[in-house]
Amino acid sequence: MIEFEKKYNFAIYDLNHRIIKKSKYYDEELVRSNNFYDNNAKIINLHGKVIRFKKCNLDDGYFIILYTTSKDMIKSKKRFSFVLDTVKYFANNFLIERKEIEAPLKKQYGILVHNMKSLNAHIQQEVYNVIPQEKLVNSLENKIEVIENLIKSRTKDSAKAILKILHSSTGLKMEFSVYSKLFHSNPTLSKNIHSIHKVLLNILYGFFPDFTDRHIKVNVSQSYAKGYFDYESVHVAFYYVLENAVKYVKNDSEINIYFENNESELYIYFEMISLKILEDEKDKIFDEGYSGSYAKEKKLSGTGLGMSRAKKILELNEGTISIKTSSDDIYSEDYQKNTIKITLPMANKGSTTL
Repeated sequence: MIEFEKKYNFAIYDLNHRIIKKSKYYDEELVRSNNFYDNNAKIINLHGKVIRFKKCNLDDGYFIILYTTSKDMIKSKKRFSFVLDTVKYFANNFLIERKEIEAPLKKQYGILVHNMKSLNAHIQQEVYNVIPQEKLVNSLENKIEVIENLIKSRTKDSAKAILKILHSSTGLKMEFSVYSKLFHSNPTLSKNIHSIHKVLLNILYGFFPDFTDRHIKVNVSQSYAKGYFDYESVHVAFYYVLENAVKYVKNDSEINIYFENNESELYIYFEMISLKILEDEKDKIFDEGYSGSYAKEKKLSGTGLGMSRAKKILELNEGTISIKTSSDDIYSEDYQKNTIKITLPMANKGSTTL
């Protein structure tokens, strides 16, 4: 015997006939086995219970199904239509809100997939730069020996390729970290005490091939200061700051990284000669999708996501990021002295040291 827990029930379906929202006692098996998918309202007698039901189409292939055992709504088509219109109104508003929530997530997922494909392509390209693909295809039986000989004959290129592969694989990890930290309703942060110098060096080595290719000297001052933050997410923030530096720093110049601190805050500075940033752009470059005018002019502008993500990640750790420009230090028509400043909480006594 079928139990009818409520006088009427409804569900919202997508274009693939999957339920995306339903009332508490909506019976999917009842609807499916008795084919309630009819646009015309019908009344049937099922196991001694009289049921009125109707399917109502919404936009984009979505639809709702409403069924009732209420005697009033079975007798009165007007009352049934009123409830159906109310459910339809609720469903349309629910779908609008759902799309508004899903749109940025779909966008970020698309960016994630694109970036992962690009990074994977970079990894493959670095391998094939040292070990040509045709060599692998033509040496099915003695691949190891062929690879070994190629590496021995190009040791310097092989070393550079390994560093670049490590850098790209770090980039893959960063993408996953960003997605889990920034686009999750309750991101997990494991805050502990960390040596800021060590955290920076752990991410910096992967960029050395890029700096070397452009004859950039990186000077890192010593620091024994320790901050209190989530290692993985701050690692990601440093990655984006250094990626930004690689793109915009002047060839044949230097990047100076140094540290300061007081009792409560730790400061990390990235001082360099890089593309000019206009005064009114200093805050805008942390907006998602924004690229500076000089970057656009030089056709160096990217997605405009890196610094925006760095800012959001640092904020999760009660940190900040800002840029100081020096109009007095002009090195050419397009370059000036710029300093990126990151602030993080200093370690508190009693926390675990890592």
